[in-house]
Amino acid sequence: MSKFLIRRVAFAILIIFFGSFITYAVIRMLPTSFVESMAMKLAQLPNAKSYQEWLDQLNANYGLDLNIFSGFLRWASNALRGEFGDSWAYTIPVVDQFKSVVWYSVIIQIFTLVIELIVSIPLGITAAKRQYSKTDYGVTVFALLGISLPSFFFASMMRYVFAVKLQWFELYGIISRNHIFMNPLEQIGDIAWHLVLPVATLMMTSIGGLMRYTRTNMLEVLNADYIRTARAKGLPEKRVINQHAFRNTLIPLVTYFSYLLPVMFGGFMITEQIFAIPGIGYTAFNAMTQGDIPFTMFYMVFIIILTQISLIIADVMYAVVDPRVRIS
Repeated sequence: MSKFLIRRVAFAILIIFFGSFITYAVIRMLPTSFVESMAMKLAQLPNAKSYQEWLDQLNANYGLDLNIFSGFLRWASNALRGEFGDSWAYTIPVVDQFKSVVWYSVIIQIFTLVIELIVSIPLGITAAKRQYSKTDYGVTVFALLGISLPSFFFASMMRYVFAVKLQWFELYGIISRNHIFMNPLEQIGDIAWHLVLPVATLMMTSIGGLMRYTRTNMLEVLNADYIRTARAKGLPEKRVINQHAFRNTLIPLVTYFSYLLPVMFGGFMITEQIFAIPGIGYTAFNAMTQGDIPFTMFYMVFIIILTQISLIIADVMYAVVDPRVRIS
């Protein structure tokens, strides 16, 4: 196992390096440029230097006068020392900006995940146990509805019904206008109330995939020979499902959840934009559209690292949930 982990970590480092370089190259070639916008603003000031002079100066300050490979090596050397620079769009250190917004996305993901697990796995198992029944068809339609609906459409529909028509929730934002006058308990409730629609949107659009995934794998397990043997021995159906069948569906579920970590800290750009939730997805989207290279690089490389960590954890968890899985 130790040799496998060493090889796996070395391979992950290689992927992170090349992934970072590709990300940097793509960002450098984007049509949006922060320095061009800033040079244009500075050139319009009274007695200011020309646009080209400001552009050359800003490019030199930010290292954009170097070619892509040299610029990436400069960024990588600084990143290895933990120096990611200041965000151009938010004018504060990149790490500080990340810390100030990431927890909104984490909280939303935790609530979404808990509800998703409580609803989708039992429904998927029930649909598999009652294959081709009305329950199975109902669960399938519900799952396909969640898979098919785009998040922006469902979020807009939720806002229209519950915020505009019924006026139960705010249209956007994370706090109410009188938030600062509330006591700490009321402030927590206020934030939680604003998160209802975003969580409901994410739950509805993600629950179908896990539900179908659970149903498909449970059907495959229920048709296995050892399940028929367990039933022939007279074991209660509940024990057959919970102790024998469900455990063998955990390997596919581990694969499904292997991307949970990057999703949790990566945010949900579309949903956070629609509801104006100042999470990491909302912040990263604004940084990208403004050509904020320091923050975008930190965000993208952070997601690449989390993805590799999640895949390594998934490889280890395979052996935990199924003792038959071993490394030869």
